[in-house]
Amino acid sequence: MRLLINASRSGLVENYLAHYRQIRSASRSEIDAWKLSLMAARLFEVENYPAEKRLLVQRIRMALAKTEQ
Repeated sequence: MRLLINASRSGLVENYLAHYRQIRSASRSEIDAWKLSLMAARLFEVENYPAEKRLLVQRIRMALAKTEQ
């Protein structure tokens, strides 16, 4: 069930970003940088939720690794 939810979420995000890029002149790298900033800001919101914080830190590390390539 979780796999289905994650796949659906991923598809929705990709569709949203594709549509957003059609109406705004933002590159994928600009959007990725924006998402990284949002994830970093969210760290304060999830301070009391260790599982959510671990997931968020993992996503931040993955995003940082992409920017270093």
